[in-house]
Amino acid sequence: MLKEYALTPDIFDETCYSVPGICPVQLNNIRDLVLHEAVVSNLHDGEWSRYLTAQNHRFHRVGKELIKAMRTGSRLIKRSSSLTDVPEDDRGWASEALASHEQKSLDGVLISQRYADEFVEHSIVGCIESLHKCSWWSARSPSVRLARNINEYLRVLFLVLHHANSLMFIDPHLDPSRHNYADFTRLLDECRRENPNLNPKIEIHRVCYVGSGKHRKFPSNEEWQERFSRILKPKLEPLKLRVSVFIWDDFHDRYLISNLIGISLPNGFDTTTKPDDITTWTRLGLREKDDVQREFDPASGRHDLKHSFVIPT
Repeated sequence: MLKEYALTPDIFDETCYSVPGICPVQLNNIRDLVLHEAVVSNLHDGEWSRYLTAQNHRFHRVGKELIKAMRTGSRLIKRSSSLTDVPEDDRGWASEALASHEQKSLDGVLISQRYADEFVEHSIVGCIESLHKCSWWSARSPSVRLARNINEYLRVLFLVLHHANSLMFIDPHLDPSRHNYADFTRLLDECRRENPNLNPKIEIHRVCYVGSGKHRKFPSNEEWQERFSRILKPKLEPLKLRVSVFIWDDFHDRYLISNLIGISLPNGFDTTTKPDDITTWTRLGLREKDDVQREFDPASGRHDLKHSFVIPT
């Protein structure tokens, strides 16, 4: 779902392209990639971003806009230094990216034409001028098939849980006291940041009833709060995390909405022990993601908010 790519600085410089005028075209081609589908590696302990600032004068206008959007959208993910020296050119940044990839996998590295031939044996490296030849570019997909178990959820959501500033878990039946949601707290475990001041804003959204037909019941706000607090409070307090819970009149679809990506999850966050129980998650477009986020804003009035509370209080 959410991917991580490394970009070398010369891709933002029009003079580093072999064909005049192709720079803004190619940068616009990767706009959705870096602003909606992925996060971008801030290589060498953040020196990559500082290098871009120092070299900003030589970048194309579209490149400057893209860099600004990545920064304001919180899409730069700091990676520890892998090589001793701070890179001084695209060859060095590509080498740093590959060394970093050896320590923790990247989904792709995008470099300029100038040094592309030197890295042709690395399938993870693609040239900005030859995107159609790049295997990972061609393999991009808005959806993923996965087993309905917590290990698969953690694998697919790793980057989202570890780097998002905000997370909305939207599932009409989400109840951590039920056995099929017992693993849900493991998703919350991954949201803890090294600096507690950087912990994300977390919300849970579900409906106000349990059961169906003549067996449908409507627990009180106190009952809902006790049900969630009993399970979540002991987990959240040591992590210094807080979760806002919203109980709505009714809704049916399931989503994970964050500042980095929106995902439609047909079966929500519950898990099963059946190994052949497979589901398909799909990445939402930006417009759809924003609309779902507005839908579950209490101020929108699109649903009737029955109860709400914060854990821990």
